[in-house]
Amino acid sequence: SPADTTGVCICTVTAGTATIPSDAALKILKVDSGATASLSGDLSLSTTYTNNGTVSGVGKVILNGSLAQNIYGTGTTRNLELNNSAGATVQDSLGINGVLTLTAGTLTTNNKLKLEATSATTYGQIAGTGAGSLSGNLTAEMQINGGGAGWRPISSPVSGATLAQLSDDVNLNF
Repeated sequence: SPADTTGVCICTVTAGTATIPSDAALKILKVDSGATASLSGDLSLSTTYTNNGTVSGVGKVILNGSLAQNIYGTGTTRNLELNNSAGATVQDSLGINGVLTLTAGTLTTNNKLKLEATSATTYGQIAGTGAGSLSGNLTAEMQINGGGAGWRPISSPVSGATLAQLSDDVNLNF
């Protein structure tokens, strides 16, 4: 973990779990496959975010650079905030299993953003606050508990979508 939480440094987590202290500011965060970065509080990133492992904890990764930022890797992030008017781009894939907050700027998904479900009641969400935006598609997962045959409630979070519009994406039996 970074030794100086007020300066700008580079942090690479190669194995195990590294705890990153509250209000840390990094230039680059890189989390390798099989490794975990646990956030004690918010973490500000000014350039590149590479996550091939897991970023967990109570804080959020805040992309707040002055130039457009890139997100690399195939890992999962608990909470992410975009607060960069120049925006950010998902280059590989990005899994969010907490809250995505779009405070400022455009997050270009390249159709590689997934709001992941970890249980029937815990799943990735987009905060309803902020002036930022998304460009591109995303995948939203939801786990539905089993229990045999029967009805399962399903609804579209998209305003104006009809059941007929969902029928080409989901097997619906009328």
